[in-house]
Amino acid sequence: MNHSTDLNGKVFDSSNNAKQALTQEPNKLFYPEFNEWKDGGKGFFQGFWERLHAEGSHPGLSNEDDANFRLNLVQITTLEVLNRYDKIKAADTLVF
Repeated sequence: MNHSTDLNGKVFDSSNNAKQALTQEPNKLFYPEFNEWKDGGKGFFQGFWERLHAEGSHPGLSNEDDANFRLNLVQITTLEVLNRYDKIKAADTLVF
């Protein structure tokens, strides 16, 4: 079984549980109130992951339009998550 561990050594029994922890204060990076994370797997970030891997982890080469679309999704989504992380870090509330 794979385990995910945070910086303080807390062990999660799945990557999903580790991601679920990021919906909680004080390190809230995913906002359930904006439908970014839902327990049923239908939130934005779950759908985002599925869209990036629609045909499995190694489906072969994408066409140029799909590759550009996915690249743009990754760029804007990563920018938002990193901005949230910076705000948490600047507020000195970063706790793992």
